[in-house]
Amino acid sequence: MNNITPAKKAGKPEIIILILLMAIQLACSLYGMIFIKDSLFIDEIAAFSLTNSSEKPFLNGTDFTKSSDTDFWITGAELRDYLTVAKDNRFDYATVWRNQTYDFTPPMFYLLLHTVCSLFPGVFSFWFGYIINLAAAVAADLALYALIRRISGSGTAALLSVFWYGLTLGVQCGTVFIRCYELNVAFVILYAAILYRMFDAEKPALFDFIALFLTALCGSLTHNTFLIFAFFLTAIICLILLLRKRIRNLLSIGLTAAAGVGLGLLLFPATLTHFFAATDKESSQLFLFSLDTYQIRNYMYLLYRLLLFDTAGLRISVFPSGNYVYFVAGAVFLLAMFIPVAFLFRRNPHLRAFLRAARDKFVQTMRHSRFFLLTVLLAGVGYLFILGISLPDSVRLPLMNLAESCDRFIYLLIPFAEKTGRGAPADLYHCSAAAPAFTRK
Repeated sequence: MNNITPAKKAGKPEIIILILLMAIQLACSLYGMIFIKDSLFIDEIAAFSLTNSSEKPFLNGTDFTKSSDTDFWITGAELRDYLTVAKDNRFDYATVWRNQTYDFTPPMFYLLLHTVCSLFPGVFSFWFGYIINLAAAVAADLALYALIRRISGSGTAALLSVFWYGLTLGVQCGTVFIRCYELNVAFVILYAAILYRMFDAEKPALFDFIALFLTALCGSLTHNTFLIFAFFLTAIICLILLLRKRIRNLLSIGLTAAAGVGLGLLLFPATLTHFFAATDKESSQLFLFSLDTYQIRNYMYLLYRLLLFDTAGLRISVFPSGNYVYFVAGAVFLLAMFIPVAFLFRRNPHLRAFLRAARDKFVQTMRHSRFFLLTVLLAGVGYLFILGISLPDSVRLPLMNLAESCDRFIYLLIPFAEKTGRGAPADLYHCSAAAPAFTRK
């Protein structure tokens, strides 16, 4: 896949460093959970009510978009019962499953949360959900480590990726946000790691097929965005298998992934309703769109959040100000200046040496990870396109205004953005010695 020599089996020092890096990430998350987080976002409250309420998932019934049925007094006891598990309703997974049909996400996270809450009936705590996110964060780190180690052939590159990924703002926020998004990220990375492993193998092992099937099943039962990204990633890989005439691998991988997703839809058919039923402005708007200036602006904000804000925490005022046209105009102006200057000095040996070295550096980098970069880039673009056209206004507008409560929809792209955009540690590590240096000739 990448023409890279496989890395040797991880030694004890490498494993110790990986554990220390994950410990640093979790320590930062714990600090935020203990000293910074002092309240719950409305969706986090809904997570507990959907998980534990046996009578109605929302205070006003089964439709949270209608506020006309809230003109009545609610006692403290009713609120406690609304958010906690009663002794008689412990491990009542059928109710959790039913409640999620009234929400817009599948039930996997809420089944896990209900299990934890059932161990402590009548008790409410942030930590019940945080424990699940903490486990998901560890799983995401391990899956990312395995993925980068495979595509780069380097344990050092894998450790750098885990270090950068774990300390990004999006990951830290996702871990303390008591919803299904961190679990979704873990399944996305794991799915990608298994998919690339199977692509590498001439004849994938039975274990790989079982792992791919279970990951596709669990991911489809965790969040709808898993289905979007997994679809694009799998389709691109299957297309490459077709072009390489590896028909048997194409069919086995594609059918296994489809079987996992298909079983998930059979178990929770409400996912299809959540995807396609646009009964009102707050419902899913998938495929009901028009590509106008407003939508294009959405994509710019999504890319900005992914590449700058959620990875490095950087804010650029030009984006939220709405004056992005000046940024684009500036980029076009610099490009327009560079092209004629480069043409005038095209015979200059220093300029030619620089451009040649830049070209060779780029080609060398792409040779090391071209398959990974290509598939992730195309899958990410497809995901952002669907996301940008499908989010309802109640989510899209806060997202465009850089509200931290809404960037959860792009958390699953952060590990891949970190790999391709935040220094690409695997590529740089391998290409630094191989590619020509930027020196005069």
